[in-house]
Amino acid sequence: MQSGHVHTFLGYAGKFPIIEYAKSFGATISLDTSWCEGLRIKDIKKQLDACDIFKPNELEACEICQTQNPHDALDMLADFTAMPVISLGENGVIARKDKIKYEFNLPYEVQAQDTTGAGDLFAAGLIYSYLKGDEVEDMLKFACASGSLAVSFFGGMDDTYTLENINKYLKQF
Repeated sequence: MQSGHVHTFLGYAGKFPIIEYAKSFGATISLDTSWCEGLRIKDIKKQLDACDIFKPNELEACEICQTQNPHDALDMLADFTAMPVISLGENGVIARKDKIKYEFNLPYEVQAQDTTGAGDLFAAGLIYSYLKGDEVEDMLKFACASGSLAVSFFGGMDDTYTLENINKYLKQF
């Protein structure tokens, strides 16, 4: 294995030994839900325990934890995984690491054109920042900038999604 990090989805991680294989090579793991209907926290404890970052959105987190409040879901998830990060769409992001709660919301309103791919590009920004070794606050800001840029164009990706443009968004924070 040549990668130091693996990003996967709960559906795959439940069917294949992706996490175990990656961990055997010392890789860090980020895990996304990719919306698995009917999934409960009791069903994914093994995967949560093994991952370094678990990144559901608020609807997924609340469904998994059977709660209406993403802050309650964050607290529950923090009992099982190193760093749960719950994206809240236009309301920013919440996370927990080492018993510390983090919250970040954009200081300005983003004019969304299309939300297709926003969650994936939010996760991409989060992982990029994590792998750079950024502090949690900076990781959340970078992820929000990445997700904000993602909603500024139609479709899941276009030529304006660049590191340079993400950094331009960051300067507005």
